[in-house]
Amino acid sequence: MKRLKTFIAALTLTTTGTMAADIPSTPVTALTDAAKNLYAYFLEQYGKKTISSVMANVNWNNTCAENVYKLTGKYPAMNCYDFIHICFSPANWIDYTDITPVKDWNDAGGIVQLMWHFNVPNKEGETHVTCTPGDGNAVKDAYGNETYTTLYRPSNVFTEGTWENKWFYEQMDKVIATILKLQDAGIAATWRPFHEAAGNACAKQQADWTKAWFWWGYDGADTYKKLWKAMYDYFKQKGVNNLIWVWTTQNYNGNSSNYNQDTNWYPGDEYVDIVARDLYGCNAEQNLQEFNEIQAAYPNKMVALGECGYGNNGDPGKMSDVWAKGAKWGHFMVWYQGGQGSTDTMCSDDWWKDAMSSANVITRDKVVIPDVTSTIENATDAVKNMGLGWNLGNALDANVQQYHDATQDNYWGQQDITSESCWGQLPTKAELMAMMKEAGFGAIRVPVTWYNHMDKDGNVDAAWMNRVHEVVDYVISQGMYCILNVHHDTGADSYDSQKNLTGYHWIKADETNYATNKARYEKLWQQIAQEFRNYGQLLLFEGYNEMLDAKSSWNFAQSSSAYDAINKYAQSFVDVVRATGGNNAQRNLIVSTYGACSGNGTWDARVQDPLKKLQIPSGESNHIIFEVHNYPAIVNKDKDGNYVSDRTISEIKAEIDAWLENLKTHLISKGAPVIIGEWGTNNVDAGSGKTDYDLHKDLMFEFVSYMIKTMKQNDIATFYWMGLSDGAPRTYPAFTQPDLALKMLQAYHGDSWNPYLPDAKDFPGGKVTSATVNFNNQWGELTIHKGAIDKTVYKGIKVELEEKPATGALSFKVYASSEKATAITSKTPSLAFSSYTGIQKINLQWNIATKGSIKIKSVNLVKHDNSTEPCSLEVAWGCTLSDQNYATGIDAITATRSADGIIYNLSGQRVATPTRGIYIKNGKKYIIK
Repeated sequence: MKRLKTFIAALTLTTTGTMAADIPSTPVTALTDAAKNLYAYFLEQYGKKTISSVMANVNWNNTCAENVYKLTGKYPAMNCYDFIHICFSPANWIDYTDITPVKDWNDAGGIVQLMWHFNVPNKEGETHVTCTPGDGNAVKDAYGNETYTTLYRPSNVFTEGTWENKWFYEQMDKVIATILKLQDAGIAATWRPFHEAAGNACAKQQADWTKAWFWWGYDGADTYKKLWKAMYDYFKQKGVNNLIWVWTTQNYNGNSSNYNQDTNWYPGDEYVDIVARDLYGCNAEQNLQEFNEIQAAYPNKMVALGECGYGNNGDPGKMSDVWAKGAKWGHFMVWYQGGQGSTDTMCSDDWWKDAMSSANVITRDKVVIPDVTSTIENATDAVKNMGLGWNLGNALDANVQQYHDATQDNYWGQQDITSESCWGQLPTKAELMAMMKEAGFGAIRVPVTWYNHMDKDGNVDAAWMNRVHEVVDYVISQGMYCILNVHHDTGADSYDSQKNLTGYHWIKADETNYATNKARYEKLWQQIAQEFRNYGQLLLFEGYNEMLDAKSSWNFAQSSSAYDAINKYAQSFVDVVRATGGNNAQRNLIVSTYGACSGNGTWDARVQDPLKKLQIPSGESNHIIFEVHNYPAIVNKDKDGNYVSDRTISEIKAEIDAWLENLKTHLISKGAPVIIGEWGTNNVDAGSGKTDYDLHKDLMFEFVSYMIKTMKQNDIATFYWMGLSDGAPRTYPAFTQPDLALKMLQAYHGDSWNPYLPDAKDFPGGKVTSATVNFNNQWGELTIHKGAIDKTVYKGIKVELEEKPATGALSFKVYASSEKATAITSKTPSLAFSSYTGIQKINLQWNIATKGSIKIKSVNLVKHDNSTEPCSLEVAWGCTLSDQNYATGIDAITATRSADGIIYNLSGQRVATPTRGIYIKNGKKYIIK
């Protein structure tokens, strides 16, 4: 019964809690920064995801990894190199002193693994080498090939003057020379020597064959441990400090019914970082049994699948099944050759496709090694170094709220991971961040909403945390600063026309609210901070977004107690993050003013209160940043939001200058730098639905240029709110406002800055002509036409639906001289333009509270001659698209032979002197930057 309880406890450990909790935070011997960072990465991922790896074919190249990439489109995260041939002359075989293939792999973002099939001569003075113990004579294998065993005895290694002693240290010196070259190149690696030492020696029924199958295990457990320690100490003596030491336990391929655990072969905690086991042909259930056994035996070590592949029972269990079963190996490594598919490894193509597409498997493109060794720059330097910033808005912050009572369980966790698209954006891709970096942006603010992905007690859904982590990595991997926050958990509550609550934000600048939510808020930040504790200075945390009082008051709070509450939330945020340790102990943290209000204006004496009342959290000195938001008006409007007149640029500049003085007087003077976490223009004209970018572009450009230049001169970083690239073009990726982006970039970098900015207009295939529209919010809208209508050409618009919508569910909403909605009552509705003036945009609006979907087969503008012109579908808000069909951008196809060397644009026109853009030459795409 006692043994059963131990097993259950071990099983519980693998499925609940933090698997890395009892594992040392530092490696046993790794002293280089690269090795410390690599170990931290393994520890950070342990229990969350498994790191993929493959064995190098012929042991000093990247061939198998390339094969996996050709098959799956992904590289394994790690590549394992074997020193098996180092005993041979480099002139005749492999030159291990040439570290080019290893360095190339590391420079491409891969993790390096090293192992050693330590070959020895079959007899003293002989030239045949082997790892297999025996009498030193030749034997023939099952295929008739002649092989050798060896008389080399590990117990003689420790006697100076023996041939075993001489060979042992000569070969180690060769390996060390190469490892030191890697160390000098800044490369760290896992190191797996003397693997599978016990072999068959732990069989419960002893026989002639129950021996070790490698020479290093031939003389038993005590000699083996002595051998391991001799290597460990010699490596240290020679200055090797870049290795993570991996020991391989072996009870013969998971056969625990016939083999005992080999715990008496274990070198000891002070000599081992990771414990691995090699399994071939083991299914998911067998993987789980082995994983639990090892974790129970070595609870303070990470556990990995040292080798895996095809066995007597066929392919190993698929990694998706292995993980789901509960065998959460820290990493796995597939052995090479075996003829199981196109990869030249011991796993089939189907196995590899499953592994490399699994959400729980880390591939090379997902590797982001943390920096746990550097001193993090102070807040002032961080703000200076951020460069020009942009908000990845309406993505991870998007949320739809069906339940509004935070005291009830159903308020929490209302959405799954697809919430990222619930406001119309498609899932963010890494390519978008690469585009922003190449354009010249230096920092990205990543707003995230959490309540819809956590339970009432504050536990964050693992899938959501993984997705957030993934997007953060997109930013960090580009070398840009990333600000991660708690976003629409704060904000203004919303009500319908009958004053029924339609949107509630659980974090408020309110003393009672703080007392109620303190534990939940702190638990949320504890999880976020723990997730990223080892990330370097490029990652900053922002405690909350626009926190308002219980009355949702903008500009300033209605009571001084609201400012007390926001300072308490700020203190909780800082205290919790600091307590998680690692780089969080000095990470730069951001606290916002009440409502992130900017203090801009003189119309009420209380406008500056949000600046005056915010405090630097206790215990902090040079790692705190203040944040405000500002959306100044660049045109004059009436009380209904209708355009009246342009403001002069001198008026706008004077407002910015006065606001800057307020920031200096009331905020910067406290001793912390400031960022403008969101900014833009107060930019929608009533009636038209058009923005300052559409209607007042010249004035807007002057405004953004002055804003950026002025703030840069005063060491204030600016983060533009989510324009520039929006909607589907984010996934191309391309800019939807490339001219505005260029104006902003030149304001920051100088007029000579001239980057390539992909223009969404150059991607005609991106126009959606039909799709399923999934409305997830009452009053959600889909744009079916955008732009002014020339009524002398067009008489109406026609929609073809798959089926008639429910009564009252759907309507046309026309943005013209006045807004007007017209009910849709058939599956082929039409709208005549004759009764409208000044049409700027036409949407479809969802009118009912129940979520629903409609299939749009086509939308066409109808001309007076009854010919039609297809329209493009675009999410406005409150809906998503699926099953999209795209326009090709090709009107007709003509068979012709293209002339070699002729350059064509995407419209098929010849171009003599191409400028920046995308072109076709000799059938290939060229991007000119």
